[in-house]
Amino acid sequence: MNKKKTLLSAILAIAFCMSLIAGSTFALFTSESKVNIAVTSGKVSVTATLGDLQLYSVKEDENGDLTVSEGLGAGKYSYEELTGTTFTNGGTAELNGDTLTLTNVTPGDKVTFNIVVTDYSNVSVKYRTLITKSDESDDTFFNELKFDIDGRDTVGASAWNFIAGPADENGTEVKTLACSVLLPITSGNEYQEKSCAIVFTVEAVQGNAATSDVDNSAPITLAGNADDLKKALEGLKENGTVVLTKDIDLADVNWDVTAPWSASRTTITIDGGNHTIYNLTTGGTDGATYGGLLGRLATNGNVVIKDLNFENVTLKGNGTNGECAGGALVGWYENHGGSITIENVHVKNIKTENFKYAGGIIGYNSTTDSNQFTMTNCSVDGTEISGINHEGGLIGYLQGNCSITICTVMNVKINTTDDARIGRQGAIVGTMQDHTSASGVTLTNVYVNDVLVTDENKAFQGTEINKGAVSNITISNS
Repeated sequence: MNKKKTLLSAILAIAFCMSLIAGSTFALFTSESKVNIAVTSGKVSVTATLGDLQLYSVKEDENGDLTVSEGLGAGKYSYEELTGTTFTNGGTAELNGDTLTLTNVTPGDKVTFNIVVTDYSNVSVKYRTLITKSDESDDTFFNELKFDIDGRDTVGASAWNFIAGPADENGTEVKTLACSVLLPITSGNEYQEKSCAIVFTVEAVQGNAATSDVDNSAPITLAGNADDLKKALEGLKENGTVVLTKDIDLADVNWDVTAPWSASRTTITIDGGNHTIYNLTTGGTDGATYGGLLGRLATNGNVVIKDLNFENVTLKGNGTNGECAGGALVGWYENHGGSITIENVHVKNIKTENFKYAGGIIGYNSTTDSNQFTMTNCSVDGTEISGINHEGGLIGYLQGNCSITICTVMNVKINTTDDARIGRQGAIVGTMQDHTSASGVTLTNVYVNDVLVTDENKAFQGTEINKGAVSNITISNS
């Protein structure tokens, strides 16, 4: 027994020694190789600089091609090229870094200058240029000025342009833009002591960045008063955008705007900038077929309307036309190939009467099977929505592939003046009907409080819904 134990110990000891030898051999014969990975990020840098400033003022010239036809200054004029930075009547033009300041200009004063776009990037880039005006600008004065920046005379964005990199280390001049700003000689006294700022911006992204393929030359139209808003909405172009820059009061304005676009000219955006439109009134004494900021909107493109408030809305219909519809935002809306998204639109104190379709935000909405209507974070608060057929707190008549989410209706009386139509009124929607092949109408997280409906018990009208989904609707004192 003792021999066996001794033998086993010897075996273990030998194995242990072999283990040490093997370990020592690995430590003596070594090899090490390192790889250093150095990473330097690229630079995207495209700049715009001002230069070559030249001033002009008009001078009396019987052979001139500028004419003032009436008033104390009636006569013919031509432009006189000036030296220095002072106009004939004492106004000035000063260039300081990236700012050109025109002070005390008078009708007939003009400047020309260049904007040089330079690429300092060490990678390929895309760039575009934008023309905007500052929020502090006087809108009427801005619209009176005549400016030309590389052939463009309105706010908006150019198309994206590709530049293969890298640029020269001292910069590569990409383009020189010829520019001018003029206060027309025919400008009247209403433009005295006004100011505005035109902002030119160069945007650049790396060359393989995704950018929109749409026509970015469509204008971004800024509106800060009733006249500008009406012109902007009636003049919208494909891919155009209207942006409110101020609250707008439409008191004493009998509003009537029917969107002019149709066919392919229908992809548009209206951005309220969280401003408020006060005292919108349509229909006058006799009533109109359509009532709303946009009376009628028929499209086959994509429409986005967002961040807009209404307060004190009065809409009157004529009750005769089959499309007679009223809503603070849109009276009659139909879409045949795109979508409409309404976000963060709020209506406070609305009164409608004598429409066949009446809603706090939209009177009538119809989209085709594959199209989508989405309303998110919207509300109607106060007063009365009355009509003669389909009346709802948010929408009078809703048809198509539709979704209403996180919306509120409060303190509204909803009724019909035609007893035969009772049952087509609702605190949220008067009548909902979706196309049988669509995914349906969906209401989610909708809140109703203190809403009196003619048929007394409906948060939404259900008898004409082919299919749809309803969840998380809270009804209080309705």
